[in-house]
Amino acid sequence: MKAFLFLFAVWLPARAAAASETWSDPYPGIRHLASTLAGPVEAHVAVVDLRTPGISVRASRRDERWQTVGEFATRAGCSVAMNGGFWTLLGQGPAGVTAGGGRLWPGVTDDDQYGFFALTRRGRPWFSRPAEILEPLPRPRLAEAVSGRPMLLERGREAPELADYPFRQQRHPRTAVGLSRDGGTLYLVAVDGRQAHSKGMSVVRLARLAREIGAWTAINLDGGGSTALWVGAEGGLVNVPCRGERVVLNHLCVTQAKGPTPKADPEPDAGVHAATAPVRLAPHRPAPPRLRPVLLREMWAPLAFALAATLAVLAVRRIARGARPW
Repeated sequence: MKAFLFLFAVWLPARAAAASETWSDPYPGIRHLASTLAGPVEAHVAVVDLRTPGISVRASRRDERWQTVGEFATRAGCSVAMNGGFWTLLGQGPAGVTAGGGRLWPGVTDDDQYGFFALTRRGRPWFSRPAEILEPLPRPRLAEAVSGRPMLLERGREAPELADYPFRQQRHPRTAVGLSRDGGTLYLVAVDGRQAHSKGMSVVRLARLAREIGAWTAINLDGGGSTALWVGAEGGLVNVPCRGERVVLNHLCVTQAKGPTPKADPEPDAGVHAATAPVRLAPHRPAPPRLRPVLLREMWAPLAFALAATLAVLAVRRIARGARPW
C-alpha cells in the first residue's frame, strides 16, 4: 500500500506538469493561453474576440516583407503578431494567395497546392481550401491574406485532406490560424518544436488542438523555424523559435485601433464566413523606403541561374573548339 501511495504521489505531479494551462489577458478582447502538453509540447494561443471594440486585423503589405515578427510588430504597432504564409523554395516570393494593405501582392496566383486565410474589404473572414482554385482571383474583394496548407478543420471536424497529406505524422514547430463557428473569435496558434522542452506536433495533432481550443475552421500556416508569436504587453515573443527569431516573408497582425466598424457585406463570396459582425481591418501606415540587405535574398537565385547558364555556354564553346571545359 505504501509503495502504491508513493508511486501515485510521484505520478500525480508529473501528470500535472505534463498538461498545464496558464491564461493571461494582455489586452481587452485578447487572451493568451500558454499550454504544456505531454510529449513534451509547448503551445501558445492568442484568443481574439473580434467583437471587442478597437480590435482590428491585417496582414503584411509587400513593402513590409522579410522582417522578423518582432520587427514587423513594432513598426506596425501590433498588439499581437505572428508569422504568416508560405514562400517559394528559393525565397523569390509568396507561394499561394498573399495580400496586405487592401491589395494582392504582385504576381500571386491560386493553385491546388495552397489555400489561404483572408479578410475581405468588408472585413469578412475567408478560408479557401487548397483544392479550391479561384480563377480569376477576386482582386477587388481580397484585402488581407496569408497562404497555408493543409486545411486542419472544416465544420468542426478534421479536414478530409489531412488523410492524404504526405507529412501528416511528422512532428515540427507549427503555426495555425482558426476561427470559431460563429466567426466571432480568432485563434492564432504557435507550437514550439525541435527542442528539448517541446518536440513539436503533427498536423493531425494540431488539428485536434485547434478543435479543443474552440476553432471550427482552421488552416496550417508556415511553421518550422518561422514559428513565432509576439504579444507586445508581455514583452514580445512568447514562444521559443527553434533557430532563433528569423525574418519571414509576411505576417498576421491584431491591433487595438480606433475607427468605424465596416458595413455589413450584403453578398459575400462563396467561402466567406458569415460572422455575426465584420472584422475591422487595421489601418496601414505608409512605410518609409529603407535599404534592407535581406531583400537581396530575392536576387540570389536569378543571379545564380544566370551565372550557371553563362558557365554552361562557355563550357560548350570550349568543347566545340576541342579544348577542355576548364
